[in-house]
Amino acid sequence: MIRLVIQTTVLFAIGVSQANADPYEQAYSAAIEARDKCRSAWFQSVRVEALKKINDRGALMAATLNPLSPEIERNAQMLVEVTDALRECTKLTYPER
Repeated sequence: MIRLVIQTTVLFAIGVSQANADPYEQAYSAAIEARDKCRSAWFQSVRVEALKKINDRGALMAATLNPLSPEIERNAQMLVEVTDALRECTKLTYPER
């Protein structure tokens, strides 16, 4: 019983921390994770899926970038890194372009 309560509490705490996480940070993390997946992929189909994810998350980040935010410098740098990840994965996915 005590173990169940502890596990439930830990899972709830993890869920709350993820729910309160910055959506911009979540999009950045997902894009960087997809970049890493693109780098390590053996199959073209996996790279294409990773490229789509980077593109989608980068578009979301660009659309939600708030120039009046106190975090503008950090968010702009994160967007630059995602743009670089998009270029890198595009070159890996379609080397002939």
